[in-house]
Amino acid sequence: MSSLFLNREDRIKLIGFDDTWLTIIGIGIVTGISYMLFSPTVIQEFGEQAFLACAATSLGFTLFYWFSCKSVVIYFRKKLARPEQTSRRLLLTAASVLGIVVGSELIQSLINSGIGPKRELTASGIDIFIYDIVFTLVLCFMVIALYESIYFFVKYRQN
Repeated sequence: MSSLFLNREDRIKLIGFDDTWLTIIGIGIVTGISYMLFSPTVIQEFGEQAFLACAATSLGFTLFYWFSCKSVVIYFRKKLARPEQTSRRLLLTAASVLGIVVGSELIQSLINSGIGPKRELTASGIDIFIYDIVFTLVLCFMVIALYESIYFFVKYRQN
């Protein structure tokens, strides 16, 4: 079951803490970072009127990736809960997030190529695609690292 549909007590039990404020503040920070990383080229190409569209797009992608990462973390915490399964859990979490990011970036590229101006496949287009994947992965792994670090310290304190 997705982390979006868990009741508060189950979410706290699986995550290790109440993450409401972390989610609110974290989404704001990551939206700002993603806006700074991904929007300058769009604004340069389409002008200042693209500001609101870029901000809304950054928020939308941040929400999607935040809750996707959180759902993956919760899923593998339920499936691989024992301490000796930690390295396997982290590896599967990372692999799953990699798949989500690459898959969603491919879908986004296909959608953009269908609705945007037609562009030939160039080295700069591939570079931008790889840039998007790398920085999205960095942001996603920051979210996962945050959840895992807090979870570790909560469990450490409990022991």
